[in-house]
Amino acid sequence: MDKHPLHNYFRFVQNKEYLGLHRRFNAVDEFIANTLLDYSSNDLDEPNIIWNEKEQVYSFLFKDGSESKISFETYLVGKLKSWDNYFENYLREKLFQLYNEDLKKSKFLKIIRIELDNLSRSFELDIQNATNKEDNKVLETIRLHISGLKNHLLKYISVNEETKSNVVLVGNNEKIKWLGNINALTTLLLDLNDGKNNLRKQFLDLTKQELEHFILNNFVDKDGREFSKSTISTYLQPDKRIEDTSKKQPITLRD
Repeated sequence: MDKHPLHNYFRFVQNKEYLGLHRRFNAVDEFIANTLLDYSSNDLDEPNIIWNEKEQVYSFLFKDGSESKISFETYLVGKLKSWDNYFENYLREKLFQLYNEDLKKSKFLKIIRIELDNLSRSFELDIQNATNKEDNKVLETIRLHISGLKNHLLKYISVNEETKSNVVLVGNNEKIKWLGNINALTTLLLDLNDGKNNLRKQFLDLTKQELEHFILNNFVDKDGREFSKSTISTYLQPDKRIEDTSKKQPITLRD
């Protein structure tokens, strides 16, 4: 994804593409008519598109006699949803790339938030200056979608901040704070490693020594202190899991 996550929205504002969009839809604009094919066509049965003046909708007539209709509102929302999906997919992909780089991740999210705020202000000005009722309605619909994008972004920001609060630096390595009892962590990993879970499936294939290293290299306790090797070794004993854990049933996993 090389394009900016908001490039469709920016283009729509900067080029004033929203102007007369409703009128072009009603005038059976060739570009819009071709675009509408994506809503209802397939390779086996491409429909005939007819403008229904009375209902102000496009009717799609298929060879089997079936019919579907698309109004301007449906067309506009479909266009905006495709832009929203691009935005969300871009965020997920970028954040995945920055998985272990918290500072870059925070900077990226901050930049996107600023750009969304700037975009919102641009739309507010356009709404205030809109003289055509139909153009104003289009802008109001777009504003709702941008508000949805901002809420979506805020969730990512919230998760990122929460994750950062549970990750601490130990030397040059980031480690995850484990807020529960140590036997809960070791029991969880043992259940995943030997298949003693509700699915009866093995999700890890590690030796006891490898499990020890995994915990010691990746986790600290709730106060940010490293676990001792002897403690981890003790709690990774199969009989210790049965003896100490208060968990009567295996962890519940979804297949």
